[in-house]
Amino acid sequence: FTLGIPLSERIDLSAASVTFSRGVPGGTPMLSQSGMEMLVDLFAAPPASFTCTINGVTDVAGNAMPSTVVNCGPAAVTPAVVGFPTVSGAGYALGNGGYQATVSGNDIWGTADNFRYAYTTFTGDFDARVIVESLENVNQWSKAGIMARESTVTDSQNVMTLSSPEEGNTHLWNLQWRDANGPGVASASNTDRWTDVVYPNAQRLVRQGNEFTMYIDRLQGAGWEEYRSHTLTNAPSTMLVGMATTSHDDATAATAVYRDFSIQTYVPAPDISIVNNGDGTVTINWTAGELYEAPTSDGPYTATGDTSGGMTIPAAEQAFYRAVVNP
Repeated sequence: FTLGIPLSERIDLSAASVTFSRGVPGGTPMLSQSGMEMLVDLFAAPPASFTCTINGVTDVAGNAMPSTVVNCGPAAVTPAVVGFPTVSGAGYALGNGGYQATVSGNDIWGTADNFRYAYTTFTGDFDARVIVESLENVNQWSKAGIMARESTVTDSQNVMTLSSPEEGNTHLWNLQWRDANGPGVASASNTDRWTDVVYPNAQRLVRQGNEFTMYIDRLQGAGWEEYRSHTLTNAPSTMLVGMATTSHDDATAATAVYRDFSIQTYVPAPDISIVNNGDGTVTINWTAGELYEAPTSDGPYTATGDTSGGMTIPAAEQAFYRAVVNP
């Protein structure tokens, strides 16, 4: 069992130690570092929730880090290896919706997928989001992104958002899918693919009924952009949704680092209408969410606390309103 703790800088672990608030069987944990994460390798699974106290850590300049207590608990996702990648690698939670996956695998393609998965089970429409912090460029078709899948069987129907490192240091966005259990995978055509990916990047997969829509955010201030949609005609109501990684080179593992994975029920943007009551007042009606109010169109907007779907505005009052779902 490996516990990952995110770091803000590289550290020296030569004199470090870790103690736990509850017993972890199997002996003294081993400490190591991978990139910007400290790894605590345990000999057995820890209790469901506990704290670990870290002592004796310094940075590479010799500055001592104060004793630090980290709250730990069960991962929000279930790790799995789908198929038979030669290098099954490892996957571990980094905290705060983070996850690191290392695996080989010939691809997520054709009629049999080979990859590392970290998923949660979700029923109904959803809005899943993640930041792909990094992806090793093992192959031009190494992949990292969000997948919704019927099962962990290798030929299960699925839909996946992805970013891949390509030769020439250009990077590729894509949406791919397997429409039913068994057949091969298809994807957006070459002319539809966007080739301006940067790392880190944010990916989003939204389900509405049987339609799945991919959004991307380059994290450069433009916000979410809709890439494209695809319909899985026979998608089950309950699916496995999470982070999928493959190196596309079954002899060589690639590592992908994710953070801020989240999933919630998708609620469509609310419709808003205004009715003139003929007495100087107007009534605002909205279909979902909470009404926010601002003195100007540029804000700042504050919550009114009204979620009833109708509000009458007095005569001569001037304000700007918007309905917000999942702020």
